[in-house]
Amino acid sequence: MDLSPVLISLQTAAVSIFITFFLGLAAAFWVHGIRRPVAKTLLDGLFTLPLVLPPTVAGFFLLYLFGVRRPLGEFLLNFLGVKIVFSWPATVLAAVSLSFPLMYRGARGAFAQVDETVLSAARTIGMGEWAIFWRPTHLAQARLTGCKNFSRAKALGPTRVRALDWDMKLDVAAPLPKGFSHIGVRTHNFFPAGAGTQNAIPVRVTQRVESPFEWNVLFQNAGQNTGPSLWWKYPKGAPVDENPKALSVMPENVLLLINGNE
Repeated sequence: MDLSPVLISLQTAAVSIFITFFLGLAAAFWVHGIRRPVAKTLLDGLFTLPLVLPPTVAGFFLLYLFGVRRPLGEFLLNFLGVKIVFSWPATVLAAVSLSFPLMYRGARGAFAQVDETVLSAARTIGMGEWAIFWRPTHLAQARLTGCKNFSRAKALGPTRVRALDWDMKLDVAAPLPKGFSHIGVRTHNFFPAGAGTQNAIPVRVTQRVESPFEWNVLFQNAGQNTGPSLWWKYPKGAPVDENPKALSVMPENVLLLINGNE
């Protein structure tokens, strides 16, 4: 059986997803920072155009641009020796062209929800851009960085909170910020815990999903009958208890978040 079509499809998907993610994120960040409304509107419409065009029309434009008898296609072929049409790079280009607007619009919406004053405040106390990314202070910002577990939260003390949606109490490392309303925990920050471990949560595993390189585990507080499931990820082959009685998270890994929409 010839598996080349399957392999080509997998290669195209992998490369196009990688390109689309970073290209869409960069474009959304750039457009979000533009202060001129007219320029922002024009660029927003241009980047969203492939989303509203029929696929056949989008394909026609790509053929028109990269055809070997068109200026751009002819330049690539004569000066760089690269033929785009009817090649594997063409499949990646087509996939990126049609998926880019989806990533761009999602990232634009997330950037629009971030309170700029919060980011400015983080910069004034010496936090760099990477520190702001890895230690988000805003709910929308945390979603954009890939955090999956969120809960409304209430302060119980200077460094202790109650996660209302998860029905659990957690210690945190940093003082609660002004306007604090939510907490977040990244999927890889949970770990199996024994009795007496700080922030140990009795859990009930509800689902296990296998992916190529890791296990995705959905769980709930064992004492909670309803409510959202939490997401825990760990690599395949890791020496961990696959059905833990309790999970924990280090206080420094609990994100303290502000919801600017409230």
